[in-house]
Amino acid sequence: SVDRSLIFHEKLAPGFFLCKFSIPKVIEGSVIEIEYEIDCHTMTFDWEIQGEYPVLRGELDLTLPEFFSFNVTPIDSEHIELEQKVERSSMSMLNQLINCDATIIKASVDRMPSLHDDDYVFAISDYYTKLNVSLIGIQLPRQPYQPLASTWNDLSAHFHNEWNEMKKLKNPYQDQMQSLDFSDCKNICDSVNVCADFVATRLRWNGVYNTNPGNIKKAIEEQSASNAQMNFVLMSILKDLGIKCNPIALCTRSSGVVTAAASMIASSLNTMALTFIDSDNNYHFIDCSDDYRGSDALPIDMLTSFGLIIDINNQQYHTMTTHNDVSSSRRKIDVEIIDGVAHCVSDIALTRQEAAEFQHLYHKSLDHNHFISEVESQFNIDITDLTLQGMKHRSNNVRINAKFDKAVAHTDSVIYINPMIIPEIVSNPFLAETRKVGIEFPYQEESTIVSTIKIPDGYMIDELPSALSIRDTNGELSFTYNISVSDNNIMLICRRKKLSTIFPQNVYNDIRLIYDSMVDKNTDLIVLKKK
Repeated sequence: SVDRSLIFHEKLAPGFFLCKFSIPKVIEGSVIEIEYEIDCHTMTFDWEIQGEYPVLRGELDLTLPEFFSFNVTPIDSEHIELEQKVERSSMSMLNQLINCDATIIKASVDRMPSLHDDDYVFAISDYYTKLNVSLIGIQLPRQPYQPLASTWNDLSAHFHNEWNEMKKLKNPYQDQMQSLDFSDCKNICDSVNVCADFVATRLRWNGVYNTNPGNIKKAIEEQSASNAQMNFVLMSILKDLGIKCNPIALCTRSSGVVTAAASMIASSLNTMALTFIDSDNNYHFIDCSDDYRGSDALPIDMLTSFGLIIDINNQQYHTMTTHNDVSSSRRKIDVEIIDGVAHCVSDIALTRQEAAEFQHLYHKSLDHNHFISEVESQFNIDITDLTLQGMKHRSNNVRINAKFDKAVAHTDSVIYINPMIIPEIVSNPFLAETRKVGIEFPYQEESTIVSTIKIPDGYMIDELPSALSIRDTNGELSFTYNISVSDNNIMLICRRKKLSTIFPQNVYNDIRLIYDSMVDKNTDLIVLKKK
């Protein structure tokens, strides 16, 4: 049989692929007899009538013979006009012309507006007006009904078959395991992170997301692998350590949202990660492809609403979402103002995606000093001390302790200071009055800022920003801003929560208003004047 690594698929158009394969060591004059089988989970296509250009008129005519059962589903039906009737027709089958009833469907659209991608949509095609047509079964004359739509058992069987050999995979780095250092590990997640980092130092990710393990031996020799190959090697290592884990099949967010129907999901799952369980029976996820993302901080393109976990040892499966974990940022700042300069001592704690994003940013710099210079330039501050903790690759917790100075606007008798010190949100990305599609954020997050400003001797409060509490209709995006005064200190407590990653189009006005309010509060000033 042809090795999987020698088979290539080229996308020609939505729903159509060209399959190519190589046969090594073929000599001139060889006679090659090819046998192949098409294993198709579903026969489906989308009539996508909407895109980046407007459409004046679109029409689709479908003739569906009675022997074939189809599901025809309009997406955004208000724009699609459907006419349906049954009439006598004929079709060619096994070199015979057969008369039968056929369902005739005529679909049309007029003046279809364009839809354009932006930074807050992962796959704009999710919002296109389209007509989905799926073949779910065949009933030939004098033959039993043959269902074609994939069931969950079919889907599970497919991945069991594709991944069956992986449960036999032996740890290729068994002789190097003594180099693993688990001394700082406090839990199973820390141990898995150490192993994932071990794999990533020996296999570099080649930029490919897929589910196919392919030729792992060749990947190890070349020290370059897909995320699936890296994850299966990790699985073999965890097995040696007695940590049970299973693969989970996913669809990347940039490929579009999948529906809950198994027949639709079958052709959409295009990557995988690993899932494991801790002592409290909580599920955790890991993927080796990103050096800075550890347990429960999957690459953002893999944070989806659907995943299919395959227990390859027990022939079982179940579904699970991978985007429910909330990442956090907690910032505490103490400020003393002397001669027009705010001297600040800050303590910042970052978790999960926030920690990974910071590590990406830090390691992208040439060195520690270059990173400090970049931050000073970006925020117009002068850093006098910076200490970082948890900066090991894949750490889910990063701690930043810094001392820095920032000039504040002042005159001989008045001081103006922003209690945020370093604002988080200074512009609203949602300026348009209307929006045609939903809003998609990378991950769920919580941010807390506690800022304490000591009132300088000889000064008194002239103006304080007003308090604010605002949230969307469902309470999934909220912002609170409160300032209090105690003794000679002004304290700001500001909280921002984003507990969903997808907000539908009908809450756009709420989101826009909340962001307007956040920008206002991020730029509000305290006014202090001399007594």
